[in-house]
Amino acid sequence: MTKQNKLKKVVQTEADAKVSEKRKPWFYSITLHICVFAIILTQVPTHSHSYTPKKSMEKPIIDASTIDERKIEMQISHIQTQEKRAIESRETKLHEYERKMQLAEEKAKRAARWRRVEQRKAAKIRAQQRADMRKRQQLEKEQKILKQELAKTKKLRQTEAQKLETIRRKQRLAQLQKQLAEEQKEQKKKIQNSGALRGQLDKYRGRIIQTISHHWIVPHDVNPNLSARLFIHLAPGGRVLSVKVVRSSGNRYLDKSARLAVLKSSPLPVPKDKKMFASFRDIYVSIRPESTLN
Repeated sequence: MTKQNKLKKVVQTEADAKVSEKRKPWFYSITLHICVFAIILTQVPTHSHSYTPKKSMEKPIIDASTIDERKIEMQISHIQTQEKRAIESRETKLHEYERKMQLAEEKAKRAARWRRVEQRKAAKIRAQQRADMRKRQQLEKEQKILKQELAKTKKLRQTEAQKLETIRRKQRLAQLQKQLAEEQKEQKKKIQNSGALRGQLDKYRGRIIQTISHHWIVPHDVNPNLSARLFIHLAPGGRVLSVKVVRSSGNRYLDKSARLAVLKSSPLPVPKDKKMFASFRDIYVSIRPESTLN
């Protein structure tokens, strides 16, 4: 506002000067006419005696005054023209100055508007920055709380995991103990069954040897201490499929008679149970003239 007041004051001063300059030519003109008339009056004689001037003298006086008036009017016109030009020049300068002042004022207004816009932008940016900072602080606070909750949850999970691992270990230990007890029980049962099975196997083996002995015709004059070992392959039901001498007695007649005795004994007495028969599918038998040995 101070700058605008100064501009208005300068414009008012120039306007006053312009009015004053417009009044000066008229003042100068009136003053000049008064001076001319005063000069003319001083040249007129003031004595009272009659004087008849010569005609030759009157004409130069009239011509001189006319010439002086013309010169004065020309000078006045020249002065007025110069004054008019000076006034026009000053008016032009004043208009130019006013135009420049108006442009400066508009420029100042634009600058002020621009500054206000920039200030609003800056204020908006600062407000946004403050809002962003509050959001960031709130987010950091929430993240801190979340980390604390996660740490608590992790610790709780670790505790729960440790408890669960302890329970699992106890369960595995109990399971292993139970499995071991069952295995021991099963082993004991197997041993018992094995003893019973061995008794059953020995029973059927004795029957097989007895059957072979009934069908074996031992050659005469054979050393009773000789023995031969035979491999017998059986089918279900005791049927003899094949007989091989795996260890000779040293007497081919004794080996041949032992083999024939096994073939004649077919079918051999074997258990009807399939699991027990699996032990009799392939058997080895050692025989000698006095008796047969397993």
